[in-house]
Amino acid sequence: MRLLLDENVPKPLQQVLTAFIVNHEIVHLLELAGWSGTRDESLYPRAAAKGFDVILTNDGRQMQRPREVTAIAASGMHRIEYPHRHPGLVGMGVAIARVRSTMGPYA
Repeated sequence: MRLLLDENVPKPLQQVLTAFIVNHEIVHLLELAGWSGTRDESLYPRAAAKGFDVILTNDGRQMQRPREVTAIAASGMHRIEYPHRHPGLVGMGVAIARVRSTMGPYA
């Protein structure tokens, strides 16, 4: 399974998730040349075309914007949202728990 971390996800989270979620490829959007600044309407179909299965995002408003909801649904990708309101280790723990619990037996 390929997990894409949206650019609003703190980059250090990639290393932490990689330690806790094994046998999956975890890529941060900022590592992909030319992807930074991609609008969400274009991001989901682009990520799906590149073989990503899941996007992790902090954007809680995506599901309130009809064009983005349509793009997410059409992409067939799984979207994991987590609120990043906590700094440091607590924030990392919230993110790990959200991703791990959402991925279920696949993580």
